Amino acid sequence: WVFYISEFIFDLVKVLMAFHLVEAASTPRRSKPVETCAVWASGVVIAGITVYNIFLCKDVFSNNMMIICAIYLSVVVLFLRRIKWLDAFSIIYLFWVMIHILDFFIQTLIYKVLNACRLPKYLLLEANIERGLYLICFSIGVMYIGRWLLSEKEMFKRIKHKMILEFVLVPVMTLIMGYFQRIYIDLMAEDYMANWT
Repeated sequence: WVFYISEFIFDLVKVLMAFHLVEAASTPRRSKPVETCAVWASGVVIAGITVYNIFLCKDVFSNNMMIICAIYLSVVVLFLRRIKWLDAFSIIYLFWVMIHILDFFIQTLIYKVLNACRLPKYLLLEANIERGLYLICFSIGVMYIGRWLLSEKEMFKRIKHKMILEFVLVPVMTLIMGYFQRIYIDLMAEDYMANWT
């Protein structure tokens, strides 16, 4: 249960940080109390669905679930903020993809260290207490990354060529994430590890 609670917290943090990034690139449509309630409710729904999916499938990461959740949150954002749907989706999706690439990268480094120390190298790759504790630490890191991005909120307002964001960055980052996920799914196959390390 430690893992599932930690996963729930991690997904909730991702939703809150993604919404704050969209907030920096848009103007309000609803009152602050309505916005706050809707964002927290959406976070609980998304985190709950994600945890339930992991519980059913026993898979700690799902591309399809991430895309569905990003679409859902983007629709909620349209109700709350004045922003184009594609812009909202791109910001949310890119943030989540970057978080997962960072997660896969850290997991790979941990795998290498555990392997070098002759410890169980798959320790953090399964739905267990160790991964749960890792996710709590990672959630704190995600909050710091989100806060740093928010401190650069002018960057979001200065994006003039949003087509680059939507039609170049989204596909490229998805491909990069797919490559790292391939390593992850194949239980960090040594040939993949050698290729990109």
